[in-house]
Amino acid sequence: MVGAIGSSATVHGGHAEEQRVSSSRFHELHGMYPDRLRRRDVRGLEWLGQVITKPAPTTSRKVIDAWEDSTYEGLEGPFFMRKCDHQAVQTRVRGGGGEGPEVSASIPKILATYPGDR
Repeated sequence: MVGAIGSSATVHGGHAEEQRVSSSRFHELHGMYPDRLRRRDVRGLEWLGQVITKPAPTTSRKVIDAWEDSTYEGLEGPFFMRKCDHQAVQTRVRGGGGEGPEVSASIPKILATYPGDR
């Protein structure tokens, strides 16, 4: 929609090939393509998998301790798990609909990028 502005955690285009491969892999496993929420679930599970394999924690408390202040490199860029409230911090993007061949309903024009610490 021309002139509409929104915010997202997804940076379209920066990792187009990786997103295509990830979506294709998800489709092969589940018979559908991932929506925004399923992508979030996949990121969380991949991050958890990364946390519990180096070194493998043996209790829930040790999993939490390992996850706190950890980082994860997702398709949208880096994530950081804040120890104080267990919130994932990441870059956010503000984009909007526009006109032209580089802009579509699924790939908006990027207007601004905000680091997670802002």
